[in-house]
Amino acid sequence: MSGTTTPKRGKRLFTGLAIAIYLYLFAPIVWIVLFSFNKPQGKYNLQWQNFSFDAWANPFRDAELTQALERSLVVALVSVAIATLCGAAMALALSKYRFRGASAVDLFLVIPLTAPE
Repeated sequence: MSGTTTPKRGKRLFTGLAIAIYLYLFAPIVWIVLFSFNKPQGKYNLQWQNFSFDAWANPFRDAELTQALERSLVVALVSVAIATLCGAAMALALSKYRFRGASAVDLFLVIPLTAPE
């Protein structure tokens, strides 16, 4: 009899743990979406003032936000350029030359493709 209750308990524990992990991961996203409709009162808008679409009416009104977006885009473009150059160089090296440790490098490159997210 005790053997039949163990799988149920394990399943409940797994389900509870999965729910806790999802809440931990998605709570900040819900918080950001919720407070994006708060009436803006400054840089740190942590107290609920009033429901408002002011932040969505003109999102580029805030100079700091626009500057942060520009910096993020520059960092993203530089990262993409570096990753493309490194990837092309690695692909060329792995396909054209045989060297010691090539299989380890190939494995290192394939692991992110096979790992679940």
